[in-house]
Amino acid sequence: MGRLNVSGEGIEVPQALLDRRAVSTTRLESARGSSEALRLSERFPSVAIYVTGSIGRGEGGGHSDLDIFCVDTEAEIPHRVGQLDGIKLFSSLITVNETGGFPPFSGDGRYLVVHHIKDVLHFLGTRDDDYRNLFTARMLLLLESKALTGGNAYAECVKQVIDLYWRDASDDTTFKPTFLINDLVRYWKTLCLSHEAKREQDSAYRKKRRLAVLKLQFSRLWLVFNGLAYLLHGFEVDGVPRSHVERLVQLSPLDRVREIAKQTPSTTSSIQGLLEEYSWFLEATDRTKHSAEEFFAIDANYNEGRNRGEQFGSHMAQLLDDIASKTTIKRYLLI
Repeated sequence: MGRLNVSGEGIEVPQALLDRRAVSTTRLESARGSSEALRLSERFPSVAIYVTGSIGRGEGGGHSDLDIFCVDTEAEIPHRVGQLDGIKLFSSLITVNETGGFPPFSGDGRYLVVHHIKDVLHFLGTRDDDYRNLFTARMLLLLESKALTGGNAYAECVKQVIDLYWRDASDDTTFKPTFLINDLVRYWKTLCLSHEAKREQDSAYRKKRRLAVLKLQFSRLWLVFNGLAYLLHGFEVDGVPRSHVERLVQLSPLDRVREIAKQTPSTTSSIQGLLEEYSWFLEATDRTKHSAEEFFAIDANYNEGRNRGEQFGSHMAQLLDDIASKTTIKRYLLI
């Protein structure tokens, strides 16, 4: 297997991660450059349309979905996207999706919704936060998003969400972001609870449980705790500069851990372990969803995945412990 030996970082990036980055970039740029996506930018300039999932993380393969969130940042109510305009917007997104050769939108398009930025902010912590999928929209915006169209609206969306988490800061210097840390940990627990709920309520889901378990052990855990590790890595004395959180949004998960490894050599062993195990997962799942389910239906493959998942989790725990122990925030991860 080819590797990128990164000078000054003390780690080797497995080829699978580099290949996935290249595929993700090509597919995203193709979607952005489609005539329908360009028309979307012109017709709905106030709407941030951003890609999440494996393509958003820079880890997409040839079978990856185009996971989409839409957030309207228009302040004036009469100028916001209404029901009819929303139908036109979704129709264009379906065309972008089909033209790019992506699988059909999940849930028969049930997640194609235009949220408003005020709702994304206002319902934080309420039961509507989860019910309306606003919590997920907010977390994925910070952890794994890339703008598809509406670049200015996307930047405004990111700014307002970070403003929300920084609202108790007294000035523009460092700030202890316990609010954001709590939401990141809460999101991980929400993912775990959602997995258990699906297993109990959907008999068809039980047949697919093996792949779902491994996604939770690898890509879901990577998503949340990679972001948390990078956030903690930005601590200076007793807080984090706002600019560090802005950079968290800009960087892919791979680039975050590469930056951590370069600046904190004591983390290189755990980061190398993470990359090795995650690379195995990406290669094992580089197939259609049905094919992946069939692959892990074989006990030997599933057992190897579970064992590697345990190692992956151990490496992530070591990374977090190494970073958090250098800050005054470690106890907030527990209490």
